[in-house]
Amino acid sequence: SIYPKLKFWGKSVEAEPQGTITLELLKHGEAYTWTNPTCCVHNVLVGKLWIEQYGTVEIVNHRTGDKCVLHFKPCGLFGKELHRVEGHIQDKNKKKLFMIYGKWTECLWGVDPAAYESFRKRERRGDLPSKMQPDDGSQKAEGDVVDTVPEVQETVQVIPGSKLLWRVNTRPPNSAQMYNFTSFTVSLNELQSGMEKTLAPTDCRWRPDIRGMENGDMDLASQEKERLEEKQREARRERAKREAEWQTR
Repeated sequence: SIYPKLKFWGKSVEAEPQGTITLELLKHGEAYTWTNPTCCVHNVLVGKLWIEQYGTVEIVNHRTGDKCVLHFKPCGLFGKELHRVEGHIQDKNKKKLFMIYGKWTECLWGVDPAAYESFRKRERRGDLPSKMQPDDGSQKAEGDVVDTVPEVQETVQVIPGSKLLWRVNTRPPNSAQMYNFTSFTVSLNELQSGMEKTLAPTDCRWRPDIRGMENGDMDLASQEKERLEEKQREARRERAKREAEWQTR
């Protein structure tokens, strides 16, 4: 179980997960454990909400002893490191086998450690063209009311010889009108033909308020939601009169 430790910083809320996640791959006889990075939500009171994740995540393969160490970088003053992830995979003897880099909002790439180190050395020497944008003075001072949403400085610069590990799917065309949902999230309330054979009667996709919202009839959805909530309140009052505790059927 995950029990986040919350910290309120005036303009932002920081959630630090306390707990370990376990994944067992029974087919391969492997078990993995890891903890999540810290999540920070900016402008919780005023301004445009935006989030960042930072901290170190260690994913351990308990069968082989291999470990993946990922560093989620904090945004920084000018947003240069926003959403960036860098890390590596090492064996039980701590030998680096594979380097990982990218953005957790966009894509992740993997490359041989030697190629990665060579690229970073050239970058530090200035042999590579810099893509950093100059400071135009648009950033607000630290004491301002709103934490300015950092601009995306660049897409991920791919190191030669890298292998694409993961890329985010393109969002549907109407995502902006659907709270920026992904294709998967948008489809969660869909009720397709044939589902009635497998869905339980209590599945939320049968709810008339959700059906109304899914079909774009917000007036019907609001009426049905109010009716359902009143029905729940009435049932609660009846249980209180009988001094009965709620039980599953």
